[in-house]
Amino acid sequence: MKKILGLIMFAIIATTFTSCNPDPCEKVICNNNGTCNEGVCSCEAGYEGETCDILSRTKTVSDWNVEEDGSLSAADNYDVTITANSNDAKAIYIGNMYNAFSNAVNATVNGNVITIDRQEPDGDGYFVRGTGTIDESVTPNRINFEYTVTNENDPLNIITDNFGGAAAGTYSEWDRK
Repeated sequence: MKKILGLIMFAIIATTFTSCNPDPCEKVICNNNGTCNEGVCSCEAGYEGETCDILSRTKTVSDWNVEEDGSLSAADNYDVTITANSNDAKAIYIGNMYNAFSNAVNATVNGNVITIDRQEPDGDGYFVRGTGTIDESVTPNRINFEYTVTNENDPLNIITDNFGGAAAGTYSEWDRK
């Protein structure tokens, strides 16, 4: 009988102590499959904000003025348009990239990072890949890209044009129009 009474008292005390520590996630709603940890939302790739309700790509969808100088190509200034991919919340299309591609370049946005996986936009032996970082601290917003375009039409003589990164004297800065 004493054991049963002791177990009941333990259960009451345990319930009292745990009810004094409310769940910090009890009233937190994390949207778009975000998860709550200690009262703070952790967002899935492609979403951000206090409650994961902001598409990361929203800050990129716009017209941009590009100023760049490659390791092989001359300094250039041209416009690109970034549009949303309606099939994937993380995905965007970059029109007129490199001031040469006829078809849009596919990319993804996660937070302030744009990723261009290796691809051949026009099917003509020219490939592109790279990353960009969105800088919201400047007005207008800027994207600093590091990317390469390779001409692989002659497998024995692949030509690479680098922008930004380790290639000295190269850069690719995109300012929101």
